[in-house]
Amino acid sequence: MDRALVLSERKDARLVHATCRACGASTVALMAFGEAGGSTVGLVTDLSHDDVLRFHGSRRVSTDDVIEAHEAFREPLSKALGIIAPKRRSRAKARVRSRRAA
Repeated sequence: MDRALVLSERKDARLVHATCRACGASTVALMAFGEAGGSTVGLVTDLSHDDVLRFHGSRRVSTDDVIEAHEAFREPLSKALGIIAPKRRSRAKARVRSRRAA
């Protein structure tokens, strides 16, 4: 690992972001400690440590947020993003004679 940063720390847990020097992959790990021992849950991510801190401090995702996202993905992505797709040109359906047949 190139570097590991403790992003958040409490008495019984730490949130750590680590980046591999060789491949550039990052991992976010939640390390919890208790009387019975320690436990770690890790997640490979493309987030920087600044991104993790920004999301860590943001509001929680509500049930309404999930329903809104689900409904948005029911529609074509272009409509959900407000993108107007270009119209397709129609091709003429005229018969083309083969030169070999002549």
